[in-house]
Amino acid sequence: MKDYIDTITLKTNLAPKKVLEIGTRDGHDANYLKEAFRIKSEDVFVVEPHPDSYKQICIDYPEFNIYNVAFSNENGQHKFHALKRDAGISSLLERNDDFYKNTPHEVVMVDVSRGDTFLRNNNLSETQFDLCKIDVEGLTYEVLEGFGDLIRNIKSMHIENEYNQIWKGQKVYSEVIDLLESLGYVQIYEKQVNNVRVQSDSIWTLPEHIKNK
Repeated sequence: MKDYIDTITLKTNLAPKKVLEIGTRDGHDANYLKEAFRIKSEDVFVVEPHPDSYKQICIDYPEFNIYNVAFSNENGQHKFHALKRDAGISSLLERNDDFYKNTPHEVVMVDVSRGDTFLRNNNLSETQFDLCKIDVEGLTYEVLEGFGDLIRNIKSMHIENEYNQIWKGQKVYSEVIDLLESLGYVQIYEKQVNNVRVQSDSIWTLPEHIKNK
C-alpha cells in the first residue's frame, strides 16, 4: 500500500476523501489508506465475500461500511471457495491446478453483485471514490466490467492481476489493460509481485487527475 500512497501523492492531484476496497480480506489495507490520507472512518467502504473474514472485519473495524458480497459482472449467487487459512486466496473461480484439492477450504454460496448495481442499491451512485483497491483472485476484469457506466466514479485504482491464467476462464493482465485503456484510464505504476512474472500490482487513474496534465 505504500506504493499506492506514494504514487497518488507524487503523480496525481487527488486529495483522497473516500476509499473503496474490493476483496479486502481483513480491512487492514483500507485502514492503512485511511490513516495515510486522514480519511474519515465513515468514508471507508470495504467489500468481502468470505463469511469468516467478513465477521472478523466487523469486529476489527465496526466504524467502516462493510459489505458481505462478491463483485463481478453479474448479480445473484455463486459458489465461493472459502479457504480456512490464507483467506485472501479464496475465489469464485475454479483453479487450473490442484491447489484447492490440497488446501483446506469449504465451498459456500455467496451473494454476487455488479458494481453498478451495488452502488445504486446502496445510494452510492453519485459517490466519487478517490481510492479503490481491487484484489479479487482472478476476477479483476469482471469486477471492472460490472461497474458499467459508473466506472468513472472511481478516480484511481490499485489492482492485482495475473500475467497468465491461474483460475479457469480468467482474463489476464493484458486483457485488463485493454479494458481500462478503452475506458479512458492511464496506468501510472506497475510492478511484478515479488519480482516474479506471475502477478502484477498496477495503479490507474483518469488523465485529469495526473499532475501537469
